[in-house]
Amino acid sequence: MGGQWGFGAGHNRRAYDRRDRNRAVGGINRSMDPGPALSPMADGGSGGRLGHVLERDAASSTGGQTVFVALRDIRFARGRFALMGVVVALITTLVVFLYGLTGGLAADASSAVSGLPVSDIVFGAPAGGAAEVSFSDSGISPAQQAAWQSAPGAAQTAPLGIAMSRLTGPDGAGSVSVLGTSAALLPPLLSGRAPADGQVAVGRGTAAAYGIGPGGTVTVGARTLVVSGITADRSYAHAASVWTTESTWQQISGDRQPSALAVPAGPGGPGSAAVAALDRAEGTLAVSRSAALAGIDGYSAEQGSLQLIQGFLFAVSALVVGAFFTVWTVQRRADIAVLKALGASAAIWSATPSARR
Repeated sequence: MGGQWGFGAGHNRRAYDRRDRNRAVGGINRSMDPGPALSPMADGGSGGRLGHVLERDAASSTGGQTVFVALRDIRFARGRFALMGVVVALITTLVVFLYGLTGGLAADASSAVSGLPVSDIVFGAPAGGAAEVSFSDSGISPAQQAAWQSAPGAAQTAPLGIAMSRLTGPDGAGSVSVLGTSAALLPPLLSGRAPADGQVAVGRGTAAAYGIGPGGTVTVGARTLVVSGITADRSYAHAASVWTTESTWQQISGDRQPSALAVPAGPGGPGSAAVAALDRAEGTLAVSRSAALAGIDGYSAEQGSLQLIQGFLFAVSALVVGAFFTVWTVQRRADIAVLKALGASAAIWSATPSARR
């Protein structure tokens, strides 16, 4: 009895498949002109005339029947196509989130430097050392600073000191990056004014988090400073930035030399003959503002890892989608064979009737 039921199920399934193929073939046959195709007198025989009609009509009708087969398969396998749609949607969402994460981390690590209104950043090194792109290892001597400020087109060069410290306010404390430079390089002021010696300007987010306002006092490192103003938010190495003068920065950090020089408009730009000559003479290294971001500790490694993940995700996405459609096409080999027997080409199957003309 079990064998009989098994035979009946298999027989019904084969009959179902035959009916589906017959529907597709019947639709194609109905779209063709049966008169000349079945006439043995035209063109010296039925074979030549039939081939001519198939060649003429398949281009105009088989594409539509191909779409019919595809739509029917989508309706028949709704669960499979729904699952594939969910997978593609999840991969797309993951790509979007990863792009947002990469951009957000980049801004949180570098906005204090990338937002500077300058074109070049100049790095230095102690006597006997080689200059490299690194804010933590760089130091600019007074002679190097004077040489750059006296170069043609670089009179507005300003020292830039960067150090990590801890800020304590009325409502809490946290790590901050302290930048000592001229008032011309500060972010846009939202209230108050640029800091003078013994003062500091803090970002809007820092002021809200620690209950700080213009005229109040905060402790940065071992120094108590007066808040002169509130600026737009900037950050360095994932720590909120606060801004002060070079002399106050030296007292907070303990360094006697600025970390780098910020050049609003260098003498020819990085790579020019004038800048190369000045670098050789003074032992400095001038790079563009975007290239200077690599000097932030951990920035290059962080961004490189995230971009590598993005590349692998794109490759995996292409493999998943390609494998799905490959398997789907292989499962429809019988239907494709019928359509090709009636005159459909590979171009018609995969595209539109116009692709074959």
